Amino acid sequence: MKAKIISIFILLLTCGHIYSTQRDTTYWECKSLNTRQIANFTALGNCYGYVRYFYPNPNLGKLDWVKFLMYAVNKVDAVKTDEELKVTLNELFLPLCPSITFADDTLRSVSKIKPPFYAIKHNGIGSYSNIFFGKDYAPITLFTDELNYDSLYCYKINDKLFVRFPIAVYHLPTKTKSFDRLTKLIDKVDEGGINTLDFLFNRKKAITTTKFLYHKFDYRIADLMIRYNFIQHFYGYYDEDGLAKTGESHFKTTLNIIAQTNNLHNYYYNLCNYTSIVKDQHLSLWRSIDIGLSWLPMHLPMSYPDIVYEFVKDTCYIKNVGENYKSKIAKGDIIVSINNQPVQSLVRQKLLMNAYSTEEAGLRRIALKGKLLETDNRDSIIKIALKNQSNQTYEVDLQTNLFKAPLEKGKCFLKKFDDGSYYINLCSDTCTYIRFKKHIPDLQSAKAVIFDLRGYPQSDIMSIISHFISGKIEIGKLVRPIYRFPNHKNIDYKAVEKWAIEPAISPSSKSASKKYEYKTPLPIKIEVPIVFLINDETISFGESIVEMIKYYKIGTLVGTPTAGCNGDVTHINIPNCNFHMTYNKFYNRDGSQHHCIGIRPDYFCEMKISDIRKNIDTQLEFAKKIILNNGTANNK
Repeated sequence: MKAKIISIFILLLTCGHIYSTQRDTTYWECKSLNTRQIANFTALGNCYGYVRYFYPNPNLGKLDWVKFLMYAVNKVDAVKTDEELKVTLNELFLPLCPSITFADDTLRSVSKIKPPFYAIKHNGIGSYSNIFFGKDYAPITLFTDELNYDSLYCYKINDKLFVRFPIAVYHLPTKTKSFDRLTKLIDKVDEGGINTLDFLFNRKKAITTTKFLYHKFDYRIADLMIRYNFIQHFYGYYDEDGLAKTGESHFKTTLNIIAQTNNLHNYYYNLCNYTSIVKDQHLSLWRSIDIGLSWLPMHLPMSYPDIVYEFVKDTCYIKNVGENYKSKIAKGDIIVSINNQPVQSLVRQKLLMNAYSTEEAGLRRIALKGKLLETDNRDSIIKIALKNQSNQTYEVDLQTNLFKAPLEKGKCFLKKFDDGSYYINLCSDTCTYIRFKKHIPDLQSAKAVIFDLRGYPQSDIMSIISHFISGKIEIGKLVRPIYRFPNHKNIDYKAVEKWAIEPAISPSSKSASKKYEYKTPLPIKIEVPIVFLINDETISFGESIVEMIKYYKIGTLVGTPTAGCNGDVTHINIPNCNFHMTYNKFYNRDGSQHHCIGIRPDYFCEMKISDIRKNIDTQLEFAKKIILNNGTANNK
């Protein structure tokens, strides 16, 4: 019996791999959209967002919105006129919002609604609301204060049509017969997917002959509407990114692209292209795939060669090479072309498929994720042309035999220099407080300490930093948006509870470490000069730390500006390619914008390819010179 269970488990694992290696070219429902269809889908997508997220109806919480939109897409797809569209939308949304109407113009005048009344109050969306407000969190709220609500609101849903409905109501709607009829209709929507028994007993046939959810035209259009509305109503930096001007037009363009998509990898890339409109380095699409079996998560595979590359400005150079290429490629050699395409041209294409906060951070993301040499073909050959130290061009064939993009190897945690100063990499996988505290006696007598924050720091950084501060330090300005109205209008902001670090020698150190969830440090103060290395790989939590360092004057910052991407993240769980995006917002202490700007170093210093070829870390060497000159340099 035990052997059979093990056999079944191995079978399930291999099924995932077999699926992931299929060339996905069949069963795709594709069509080219005309202007009428785009207008219809734009109206449907906008109306869905307004009603789902801003009409206070408790019956909507358990509605299957994916199936509703699939059903609705098919209903409006064949609509030929504006009048017919009004009728169809009314049939779809009247069971959900009994007061809804559609018109050709805006409202002339409306009255105010007086408390008490019910309205929507979004304290969070996606995983953020579940984590902080519980899995049963519902945004419908009874308001008893005067909050200046109109009795009716009107929103444009396409170039010619407006929707009118109340955002605040005196009485919550009850479930109606028309609502029940609609739910029965949408329950009949076919989402495709594999039958469990077919999958277990004839997996190859089941995989190659099944129509999956993403094959379906109505689903792909519905999915895009869902993504569009998360960004339209809940993305933290909507205004800063100028999405009020570009969001809907980008959505319309992408509708046609998604409608014509005919394979799984292109579907993923097209979704990446759509979400790249936001300047959010946090935004990342998972390669998760729904095949109709909730108990078996699947993913879209990619393959990579064993090469690590990086950028200095827009120059792409080799940072590390795998064993198979060490005799062919030298560290610091410059990539000129990939499969005969100039690398600068390919970089532009890849930037269009990645969300990023600054171009420097975008290039860093492309490098870290291996995007330039990414392929959907396992063991395929990529031909790259490189230029060596002597300015000679040569070519190398690379094999894509890795399932993950390789990362830089050999990042040490701590080392001592001949001058008595120390280097500590706070982003190394081996950076732990247990390891750090063993070196505290040596660090107390060090000439200086250089901390490397060029990356995402390990959580034990808080315990480590506590030894180098004299007073309590706390995170900067982090706020949570509260959405009561659509389209980022009249947003309320609430300050997020601040986390802090107490000095290791403080009587409050133990209680602070428990409250803010970091390891309790030994009660020892280390009083030596400290320098921090930063760059555009310093992001999110790392930027919170750097901002504290700068504000409290804990040490000197050397390098290049940070990524300009901070704020708490929420996870949006949808059937295919779910994603993260920023929800809470981070500002500088004076209230000025941090997003897409980042934190500037005290001393600007870029890496040099000439140094890289000699295994010299330009920024680290610059930091050593600052220590040698007692904290001064020439290019502040």
